[in-house]
Amino acid sequence: MPMAPDFRHLTVRWVAILTILTLAWGCAGVRNLMKPPEVKFHQVSTRQLSLTEGTFLFEFHVTNPNPLGIVVDQAVYRLKVNDQEVGHGTLDQHLSVAAGQSAPITVPLNLNFLNVIQSVADLAKVRSLPYELSGRLSSGPLTVPFQARGDLPLPQLPGLRLHEVRIKKLNLTGADLEIDLEIDNPNAFELAPTGLKCRLLLDGEAAVEALSSRLTPIGQDRTQRITLAAGLDYSRLGRSLHRLLSGRAIPYELTGRLMLVTAGDKETPLPIHLKGEIPLLR
Repeated sequence: MPMAPDFRHLTVRWVAILTILTLAWGCAGVRNLMKPPEVKFHQVSTRQLSLTEGTFLFEFHVTNPNPLGIVVDQAVYRLKVNDQEVGHGTLDQHLSVAAGQSAPITVPLNLNFLNVIQSVADLAKVRSLPYELSGRLSSGPLTVPFQARGDLPLPQLPGLRLHEVRIKKLNLTGADLEIDLEIDNPNAFELAPTGLKCRLLLDGEAAVEALSSRLTPIGQDRTQRITLAAGLDYSRLGRSLHRLLSGRAIPYELTGRLMLVTAGDKETPLPIHLKGEIPLLR
């Protein structure tokens, strides 16, 4: 009776041959058999923003065109903002991407805005800054470059306006005033003002000093009204006294500074300079 052929030795022989061939080809053989993944930029988002710094999350989508799954081991990157390198590093990963599928990978980068602008006051002039993020992903012996370009949105300074000036009390030598200021927070994060000091000129002559230290946090996209108490001496009014007493609109100029808490619980002064006309209400 003829015996069935024994394929076990043949199987072992083929496994040994394939192992030898793989070792002989090494990384070059793998690169010839495997296609590099495709990396496309998806979006940039923000986290933990303040007036002076923030974290930007750069999200890429990695697509695996191979019939076998791959693992992305590492991402090496550098970030340039306004043609100035502001960050670089290596991100160790263990991102598994199934055959023919895509998976997201996020590169987080912290940015101190004072490294790319001269001062916080410059935020009044600049809405965004151009950036370029470049690097490469590693998946075993395979590497693939990636790149993203665009504009990074910057936080905005709070808006400040003189809402109203009221005469609270009149006497023979002067008047007690209440000055209402409104502060707008246009950002998607809370602002923490700690103090406000200002000087009000009425018709270019009447100097009023006002100070407030009882300020509360301003929520995102919210407005806070601050009432300052100030005394006004008639002897400093000159020709403005008639306008003041008649309630007519009077030219004003408001200067000073608003103190805000920024990153690291540091207080940052923001300059104030407002001009216009406003009636003095009684």
